[in-house]
Amino acid sequence: MRAVDTNLIVRLLVRDDPDQTTAAEALVAPGAWVSHLALAETLWVLDAVYDRTLARRARAVEQLLQHRSLVIERPDAVA
Repeated sequence: MRAVDTNLIVRLLVRDDPDQTTAAEALVAPGAWVSHLALAETLWVLDAVYDRTLARRARAVEQLLQHRSLVIERPDAVA
């Protein structure tokens, strides 16, 4: 399973560039792993760059948790 970075996660959530959104969806379609660090950075970007409210950032986390192809790192998976 491939790991994804903050930029890719932001593309999936913000969807502000159709070409990049399509490419991001295609990249994660076979399955992808999101680290807690990438998730934290994504939330910072949504706040600092996109000025998303706390409620919208919470919805973004819900979207990621429910995404059919993404696996969020489990705390017990860290060695």
